Amino acid sequence: MEKPVFPQEIIVGVTYKKRWSWYITDKGYWFLDQIKLGEEFIKKGHKIDLYDFSGRFNIGIVNEETAGVFLNYIGKHQVDTHSMSKMVKEVCETTNDLEEMMDLSPSLFVDFDTKRLISMFTEPASFEHYVPEGWLGIENNFLREVPEAERYWVVNGRDYFNEFFGEGYLKKEKRINVNRRTLGFGFLSLSIYLLGIYSLSLVFLYSKSEPPYEFDIRLAFIPIEFNTLLGFQFVILLYFVLALMFLFRSEEKVSSLTNIGFWALTSSTFLFGIKYIILVWAHLMSPRSNLLRLLYEKDWMYFVFEWMMDLLFWAAMLLFLISLTKKLGKNSMD
Repeated sequence: MEKPVFPQEIIVGVTYKKRWSWYITDKGYWFLDQIKLGEEFIKKGHKIDLYDFSGRFNIGIVNEETAGVFLNYIGKHQVDTHSMSKMVKEVCETTNDLEEMMDLSPSLFVDFDTKRLISMFTEPASFEHYVPEGWLGIENNFLREVPEAERYWVVNGRDYFNEFFGEGYLKKEKRINVNRRTLGFGFLSLSIYLLGIYSLSLVFLYSKSEPPYEFDIRLAFIPIEFNTLLGFQFVILLYFVLALMFLFRSEEKVSSLTNIGFWALTSSTFLFGIKYIILVWAHLMSPRSNLLRLLYEKDWMYFVFEWMMDLLFWAAMLLFLISLTKKLGKNSMD
């Protein structure tokens, strides 16, 4: 038996008529409701035959009624627990590679008896969103539900998953993953945050304006004097446009690199907003001075502040670029 070629091939635990089985198959088999999946592709502008199920034995919807026929078709992909245990042990005793061990982790649990699909798939593909009517599709850690006799990662009392992933790997907690729609709400929050900072700055400038330097609306909307903040309004608009784009996209998960990159960008944006407030305050204190020179000369912490903001921003851009490159590479392979 060969190891699964993750993420094209995945390990799936199945319960049917109170009997547990393991399968290693192409991941495409486990989008149970292919009509829902096809409708999602059509919404994205792809031209497909919604009712062409030839890629899965002409079974459009795999549910409790069609499970028997479907499982007969993929019977050659069924694997026994002992063989799986040998693979896990081999990885541990030879390469001892974390990535290889992760490839041997189960991705899905499909329970035809209770009509549930539980996903632990770590790559962008939301199996839980394409379950048949009347089914429950969730993303969660299901390893506790695996019968002890079927836990192939435990060999002669030795728990290899525990050694590789830590003692908390069995905790039945929902994993935190970010999908495109969540990113949309995130970018919307960032745009609202920056807009709030910007509006607060306008209020400060207006309330503190005194002769001979009255409140100048041009300073607020075209901050030429704040040369490090040129484009502040553009950033607000850009985040808002990105929010709209992602909010109306599918629930497809994003990669962990994109997830980390977004949080780095969020931190950088938070610091950026604080910096804007600082510069507005500096302008109110000394409106005709060189603001950057004033801040740099008076407080060395400002250097640290700006460096941290820039570092987080460019780290986010690098992570986004790597994530995009990996995605394009996978699409070309598919």
